[in-house]
Amino acid sequence: MGDGDVLADAGFTVVDERGRTVLRGGLGPSAGSWNAAYDTVRTVDLSALRRDGT
Repeated sequence: MGDGDVLADAGFTVVDERGRTVLRGGLGPSAGSWNAAYDTVRTVDLSALRRDGT
C-alpha cells in the first residue's frame, strides 16, 4: 500500500536464504485505498512459490 503513482510501476522480488532471487513479479491492480495516507493498495501474487520459508 502506498502512493498510487509510485506503485504504478512497482514490483517485488523474493529471495532465498542465500540471497538468490526465486520469484519476481509486478503488483496487481489497485484494490482501492487503505486510508488517507495510503491511497492505493495492490496485491502481490506469491502462488508461484513452491518452497516453505519465512
